[in-house]
Amino acid sequence: MRIMLAIVILFIGVEISLGKSQVAAPQQPPQPQPSAQFKILFDDIPDPSVEQRTGALDASKYLIIYQGCDPQAASTGRIDTDAVLKEIARKIAGGAPQWGMLDFEDPFTSNLQAGVDSPKYQSTIQSMIATIRVVKERYPYIKWTYYGTPFLPYWLDGKNWSNATPEAKKLLLDRIYKIYAPLVAEEDWVSPSVYPVYDPLMFEPKTPDAVRASG
Repeated sequence: MRIMLAIVILFIGVEISLGKSQVAAPQQPPQPQPSAQFKILFDDIPDPSVEQRTGALDASKYLIIYQGCDPQAASTGRIDTDAVLKEIARKIAGGAPQWGMLDFEDPFTSNLQAGVDSPKYQSTIQSMIATIRVVKERYPYIKWTYYGTPFLPYWLDGKNWSNATPEAKKLLLDRIYKIYAPLVAEEDWVSPSVYPVYDPLMFEPKTPDAVRASG
C-alpha cells in the first residue's frame, strides 16, 4: 500500500441531497443556505519542519485504515467490519483524531465501476455501506469517509479528459453519480480520486492500452 500525501478540501455543514426532492412549504420564507467551509487535511508529511507549520493553516491529520487490515477483502470485494474496528482501536490507542478514512481499493473500485446492475457492484456497495455505518456508530466523534469515492477516470473513450466531448463527459458524470450516490450519502466528508493532469513521463513506459486501463 502506498503512503498518501494528501491535502483534502471538504465541505462542512452543507447538506447534500442525493435523489431526494427538498421543496419548502409555500407559507415559509426561503431559508438561507449554509456556506461551504474548507478544511485542509493531511495523511503524512515526511518533513517535520513542514508539519510543524500546519497549525498556522488550521490543518489536521486524519486517520487512515488501509485494506491490509482485512486480508480477505482483495478476493471477496467485501469488508470484514470486525477487522476494521480492531484496526481503528489499535491506531487510536494514543488518541483519536477528528477525521478518519477507510481505504479499500482492490477490487472495490473495479466492482463499483462495473455499474449498478452488476452483482459485484451490489455486493461491494452493500458491504461498504454496512461497514461505514457501524464505524460511525462506534466512533461518532470521528468524521468518516472512503478514499476514492467517487472515482473519476482520466481516460474516456480512448481520449484524455481534456479532449473528450461535452456529451461524453456528461454521460460519464451521470454514470459516476449513480454509482457513488448511495455511498457518498453515508459519508461525513468526501475524498474523491480525480487526476486532472496525467504526465506519462512520471511512469514506467507502457503501451497506450495499458496506460488507459490504469485509469
